[in-house]
Amino acid sequence: MRWVSPFWVGIALASTPPTRPVERNPGKAVDGVRILEVLPSTLVVGEEQDVYVRVRYELKSLEQATLSLAFNTTDSARYRRVAAEVVAHGTGETVLAARVVPRAWGEFVFFQAAVSLGEMMATPPRPAPGQTPVRTGGRPALAFDHAPIPLKTRTP
Repeated sequence: MRWVSPFWVGIALASTPPTRPVERNPGKAVDGVRILEVLPSTLVVGEEQDVYVRVRYELKSLEQATLSLAFNTTDSARYRRVAAEVVAHGTGETVLAARVVPRAWGEFVFFQAAVSLGEMMATPPRPAPGQTPVRTGGRPALAFDHAPIPLKTRTP
């Protein structure tokens, strides 16, 4: 058995070209969504307010999709959808608006706006009288973004 000096092993490794990262889905279109602005920039805890969220999206994988706006108004870790808009293939900007009542969740959990770009779901058929409606599971979002919103309390 022949031993190789660590010096020569280091030289051999240093001269090896780096490998390129492997794409998970080569050739697959990538969709994206980004919150650009939330107005007003500060909300008052417990008061119903109009909120406007300016969003940029890029839809490449489908001809159309649903762009949804949600807030964590009823639970710190769950978001309730309050507005949605159908968007077409391509890149665009839009403003989604909603009335919300912000909640303060504590020091480490923020009140947040969340936007998602998702595949449009077909409306399930209405059940016949006496039948239980069947719930259909949602599909994962094509793209997602969220933004914490600073809160203030109303002082008398």
